[in-house]
Amino acid sequence: MYSIVWTNPAEQAAELLHIPDDEFVVRINEALTRPPTGALLPLHMLARNAPNPPVIEALASKRGAFPMTVSTTRHYVQPRIALIGYCPKILYESDELK
Repeated sequence: MYSIVWTNPAEQAAELLHIPDDEFVVRINEALTRPPTGALLPLHMLARNAPNPPVIEALASKRGAFPMTVSTTRHYVQPRIALIGYCPKILYESDELK
């Protein structure tokens, strides 16, 4: 059994929540095997020796959606604490960032 986190713009996420399960399974399999926007190869082919993604045959649980937000802090270093992280790209530009 696998858990999948699939990020999409809000409109597409709402659509994916309301389509029938069999159509959703088709869409998730397409997303797992097609190149991301702007890429020449599917993600699993970009890494050396990466296995092909599994084929999803059915859903084991209900779908859910949780909005993603952008946040930051004013202070990255304080006594006895440091916030360290790396994000290679913005997933989706929100209206707030335009």
